[in-house]
Amino acid sequence: MEKIGILRNIVLLPKKIQDGNKSIYELLKESGYMTYFNKISEDDFLEILRDGPNFVNDWLRYSENKRVSSGYFFTETDGIYSVGFLSLNDGANEKLFSSREEACAYFIKKEIDEILALSNS
Repeated sequence: MEKIGILRNIVLLPKKIQDGNKSIYELLKESGYMTYFNKISEDDFLEILRDGPNFVNDWLRYSENKRVSSGYFFTETDGIYSVGFLSLNDGANEKLFSSREEACAYFIKKEIDEILALSNS
C-alpha cells in the first residue's frame, strides 16, 4: 500500500471505529501503518488533515469518547487546542496549539504510536 493510502486510512480511523465493530488496534493493523510507522511524520498527517476539515472534528470526538485512565488526549477550548498525556501517577503534560490541524496531526502520531507500543509490550 502506498504512503498516501496509509495516511488516509489512519485519518479515517475515528469514523471506522464509530461505524464498525473493530478496535482501533485492529484497524491500525489493517491500515498498513505498521510497515511505514517510522517513515510517517506529523507533517504527513498535516497535509491530509488540511484536505478535510471534518477530520479534526472526528479526532476531537474520538479523544472525548476514550474511556481510559491514562493516555493521550486532544481537546479544544476557546480556539486553543491542547494535546497531552494523562498519567495516573504524573497528572497531565500538555502542549498547546493555535492551529487545529497541527494539534490533530501531533495527536494522531502520538496516539497511534502509543497504541503500537502498548500492543508490543
